[in-house]
Amino acid sequence: MVDMRWCVTYTTFVNSRKKAKHKGSMVLRAEVSPIVMYDQDDHVVDVRPLQAGELIYHGSVVHFPPHKVDVGERIMSSREISRQSTEKDTSHKEKPMLEDNRDKENSLLEDNRDKEKIMLEDNRDKEK
Repeated sequence: MVDMRWCVTYTTFVNSRKKAKHKGSMVLRAEVSPIVMYDQDDHVVDVRPLQAGELIYHGSVVHFPPHKVDVGERIMSSREISRQSTEKDTSHKEKPMLEDNRDKENSLLEDNRDKEKIMLEDNRDKEK
């Protein structure tokens, strides 16, 4: 499984009226499942475990003890992007190739049928 990363906007003081918003990112680690929040410079801001039944998705709000985090769009890793592009490329290329193969097979079958008909007619003519 791949680590998942999102763009986030977070506030530092949950209870104050004036909330300074900061941009950063949040990562859900695949192997141990803590949620790690980073600032724009990729310094760790906060870490906490993923709670049972908690879902992280675009538009959700995640609470750390001193932070309120608005989850933005998911950032795809280069591995995921290349996997998606190869899946799209192969699925796009396979269909025409299959159709071409079917057309070739059909034309070969028709050619064979035509040859068989000609051979049968020749044999009939020879027998007469």
